[in-house]
Amino acid sequence: MKRIYLDNAATTPVLPEAVAAMMPYFGGVFGNPSAKNAPGAEARAALEKARSVTAGKLGLKEGKTVFTSGGTESNMIGVVGSVLSSGRRGGSVICGKTEHRSVLDACRLLGRLGYDIIFAGVDGNGLTDPDEIADLIRDDTLLVTVMYANNETGVIQPVKRIARICHEKNVPMYTDAVQCGDPSDVVKTGADMFGISGHKLGAPKGSGLFYTNGKAVRGGAGQEYGIRPGTENVAFAAALSAAVSSGPPENTERLRSVFESAVTDGLPGTVINGSGAKRVPGISSMSFEGVEAEGLLFALSELGTDAAAGSACTSDERGSHVLSAMGLTERQADSTVRFSFGRQNTEEEIMIAADAVIKSVKKLRKIR
Repeated sequence: MKRIYLDNAATTPVLPEAVAAMMPYFGGVFGNPSAKNAPGAEARAALEKARSVTAGKLGLKEGKTVFTSGGTESNMIGVVGSVLSSGRRGGSVICGKTEHRSVLDACRLLGRLGYDIIFAGVDGNGLTDPDEIADLIRDDTLLVTVMYANNETGVIQPVKRIARICHEKNVPMYTDAVQCGDPSDVVKTGADMFGISGHKLGAPKGSGLFYTNGKAVRGGAGQEYGIRPGTENVAFAAALSAAVSSGPPENTERLRSVFESAVTDGLPGTVINGSGAKRVPGISSMSFEGVEAEGLLFALSELGTDAAAGSACTSDERGSHVLSAMGLTERQADSTVRFSFGRQNTEEEIMIAADAVIKSVKKLRKIR
């Protein structure tokens, strides 16, 4: 049985062009990019080429493009690094309630260090109100962090409007752009800093990028502009560059539309969370009344379809802080499954998966 993979928000298959791009750096080109010798110079040239190509593809004409190990590290640099770089002990940080766990943990760390963490709420679609952000900003606010798109629902936040407010009040803004789909869209928001994860875009796990338009960010060593310490991973930088250059998937919006239509037609009353807001094309969060997500995922797996109850990074937690913030009850949240689509998926697969969902939900409702 060929499995149908609908958990692309957790990770994506590595693109062939990304594999090809990194292979030379596992053999012939092995130097340390910081070494002052010929092998080091060769590696440095490859690293800077990957940086230049990535920045060019994303439209980054100024600022610093920093290679990291992924979204979590980029978020830590953007949140903790930028606040500590202010040189101030104390002050406020504004954070969206539905942020990824890595951003929330970074803010909690700052809270333990004496900073005042202020959480901005969301409406029933999971949207943060820019006017609330404006009201929450104080004279001592050091950072506003609001994600570009939610990892559970795909809802796109009004980052452009929030960034404009932050600029008017001279407050730096960071956005977690791991689920952006197309990183070039994030550049257009005007956020001062953002982070992306390579393995959401067809690059290997362990690859990522952090960008700052010039806002000071604390690092720890000389590599990557002194922002991200440690010997640079040239192979993964080349792979990320190749994945970004390949562009975003062109089929995911169509696949999601076909899937959602089929499922809601077959299961009237199914709720699509965040459907009243603009969403990234590849994510659909669905709640099925009277069915527990864990049981549905098991049933789907038996039929060859793989999905998720939410973010892979919070799979060890009970309940969803995202859905709770949106106003869903615990029972509604427990009945929610996230389906996420990738460039490798086909419409035929989507119809098979939708049929599996309909059959599984009807079966589980009969035996509850």
